[in-house]
Amino acid sequence: MTYRQQSVLLRRAGSTLEHSEMDCTLPNSSPADSRQAQVCSLLIALSCCAAGCGPCTSGAADEDNDRLSCELEIEAGTDPTLADSDGDGYLDGDEVTEGSDPTDPQSLIYQGGWPYYWDKDSIEGPAWFYDAGTDTKVRPAVGVKLPRLTGVDQFGDEVEVYDFAYHGKPILLDLSTSWCSPCKAIARWLEESDDSILSDYPWWNSDWSGIPELVANGDVYWLTVLYEDANGQDAYPRVASRWYDDYPLPYVPVLADTEDRMNRWLRNTGIPTGNLLDEEMTMLTFSDRGIEASFNLLVEMF
Repeated sequence: MTYRQQSVLLRRAGSTLEHSEMDCTLPNSSPADSRQAQVCSLLIALSCCAAGCGPCTSGAADEDNDRLSCELEIEAGTDPTLADSDGDGYLDGDEVTEGSDPTDPQSLIYQGGWPYYWDKDSIEGPAWFYDAGTDTKVRPAVGVKLPRLTGVDQFGDEVEVYDFAYHGKPILLDLSTSWCSPCKAIARWLEESDDSILSDYPWWNSDWSGIPELVANGDVYWLTVLYEDANGQDAYPRVASRWYDDYPLPYVPVLADTEDRMNRWLRNTGIPTGNLLDEEMTMLTFSDRGIEASFNLLVEMF
């Protein structure tokens, strides 16, 4: 948008607000129509721009810190005074970057509402060892960053695990398969928070009783990664949605690792397998079999 085009748009916005029959000025009023409310908010902000005040005094300014300049806010139809114009949990600039509509609360970066990290490309994780040359192979170990893992979730979205980085929470990666009975028992335990579901397993520890609540409260991100279907074949997208049908936890992403990267990188020898990461995607535990180390450390952290 040229400066001339922006000036014309601002003048028109001010004129529209001045002659509009909508009452956008009463301090305690709220327009009945949500679209009208959005138009009111935008017109007020744009008319303020035209008057040379408020957050749009400069086309390059980003006064609401949503990673969109004032000029881009106008182009996108977003509110220059709100970082999240549609209230869907994603910043306007992030939605524009990823192609979702920042003015539509039903249009999300991830349909599951998973977190988003705008600078994930800056995370210097290793390559998956079997894709890399011999001089860049990195084996999993405590202190090593997780390679860049993507998977198809229960809603059909391709999810980047690095989007869970830098939100101030640990991440528990739960490596499972559709045929694994204890894996399914853990999923049911998370859903029902009933220790009797796991108490007969020899590895059960009553100190873990509070973990389902930590997950439900959002204190920790729990990601279930499936690498095989019920017949032991490589995972495909429908595997994640079927798991979710059986264990419908809205706050747990279920990812189908269709390229079997996580399992191969860990050189896994048994499941379930849990590994705990910090917010920088660095491994706090390393296990190629079992969940004890990750669960014990998680309990210690809280």
